[in-house]
Amino acid sequence: MKNRARGFSLVEVILSLTTVGISLLMLTRIVTASGAGSSTAHRLSEAQQRAQQILENMRAAPPKVIFSCLAATPAASWPQCETLCRQLLGVAATADRCAFSTLPAARDSTGQQYALDTTISSVSAPPTMRNTMLAQVSIGWNDDDQPITPYRHHVTLKAMLYSP
Repeated sequence: MKNRARGFSLVEVILSLTTVGISLLMLTRIVTASGAGSSTAHRLSEAQQRAQQILENMRAAPPKVIFSCLAATPAASWPQCETLCRQLLGVAATADRCAFSTLPAARDSTGQQYALDTTISSVSAPPTMRNTMLAQVSIGWNDDDQPITPYRHHVTLKAMLYSP
């Protein structure tokens, strides 16, 4: 009878360890990519919520603010319209109800900074529709958290504003 030692050869062990190492490396890359995707989705959602809030504020604003101020001034001057809105609403004006350019919470829970992109945002009158304005609000941000325009990322929402 032959006496055969049972176990694994060195070549089998090296191949197994190489396979496990490559698998772990691939798993690490997958987890890293999914984390980056989750971060991007979070930032898109945060920017969309901010743009939606500004559009809602425009819808709730007095018609004079929409037609005489927002449509007549570039987005960089919308803080003037915020002041007019607060004056017209009086005691009913809360801190964020008249926010068209100044975002109440410019940073999210992760510290990412967002701002109204005044180069894209606008309110204009469509030529064939009375008492209607087309509002376009764009929120921008940079991944490196630099507040300098141009922004690398944008979320832009459009809405029709109607006042009887």
